[in-house]
Amino acid sequence: MRILIAGAGAIGSAVGGSLALAGHRVALLGRRAYVDRVRAQGLILERDGRRETVCDIAADTEAGPLIHSMGGVDLTIVTTKVFDTQAVCRAVGGAASTIVLQNGVGGDAIAAEVLGDVPIVSGVITWVVATRDASDGAPDGATPAPGVYTVRSRRRGLALAPYTGSAGLVAGLARILRRAGLRCHTYDDARAIRWSKLLLNMLGNAIPAIVDMSPAEVFADRRLYALERAAFLEAVGVMRAAGIPVVDLPGYPVRALVALMERLPEEVSRPLMARLIAGGRSGKAPSLQLDVQRGRTRSEVTALNGAVAGEAQRLGVPAPDNSAINATLLALLAGDVPRSDLARHPEALLRRVVATD
Repeated sequence: MRILIAGAGAIGSAVGGSLALAGHRVALLGRRAYVDRVRAQGLILERDGRRETVCDIAADTEAGPLIHSMGGVDLTIVTTKVFDTQAVCRAVGGAASTIVLQNGVGGDAIAAEVLGDVPIVSGVITWVVATRDASDGAPDGATPAPGVYTVRSRRRGLALAPYTGSAGLVAGLARILRRAGLRCHTYDDARAIRWSKLLLNMLGNAIPAIVDMSPAEVFADRRLYALERAAFLEAVGVMRAAGIPVVDLPGYPVRALVALMERLPEEVSRPLMARLIAGGRSGKAPSLQLDVQRGRTRSEVTALNGAVAGEAQRLGVPAPDNSAINATLLALLAGDVPRSDLARHPEALLRRVVATD
């Protein structure tokens, strides 16, 4: 199968590399530094403790040459952030059926609007993919070769559901992914998998980014944990108001997580959640925190906490905590609020939340 990974980063590299190792013809659309690295050293994956290099894999910064080099595309997998979906879909065009494999809410609708009649499949992934230097663990004096993608996939996998594509298309794609060694579950409701993954992505993400603390530190702080829990339960309330069911995802019993947050008192749920978050992230810093540390001005918080706040406003239900978290992180990234005002100052964030309520 000819597969284009549109927006290759950590997840795109892991999925694309796995498909290439299974015998599919894969091309990677990415940024210049990424493309140069893949062209020079191949795509290096570590799976189940074994390092494998994919050498015969095309990479480019433009979609046209990639599609032409393969003589067309049978499947496009979009792995960008939601805010880059429009640009990458315009670049790729309606070449083939498309899986939108993203965190957050909104990318499916954007892809459908840009691609028109192209069948769209919603996808989420629960893998943890870490990026590190290829010389880590190598003998002293080895030449550094950055860009090893370490995949932690045990009990985790992909979830697919039809957006504009048919259930038959979803079933066929799932079979292809399973034959490539990827655990893949299928669902009937695209909104269910998208929003259930949002619940996971929200936890220990935006608040650590704002206060420049680790998720462990945030969950150890009674006040910040109360805010995490309140924002999470706002999102659950929005899902119920919208008629979106909570579903379990590969490796993650999301329904049990919701029950834990709703039914257990904070003094009981807080240590449990701290352990769950630490295990789920496998030591990785939250993505939104990395955005702040790297000085980025755009953030997928708009597709997470911001999506909760937006849907709540549309439905006429309250979500003040998500609204405040979204607005505060965006103000921080824009430079409207100095990082020093909020870094390691939980009370400063809590004052902003109270002022919004």
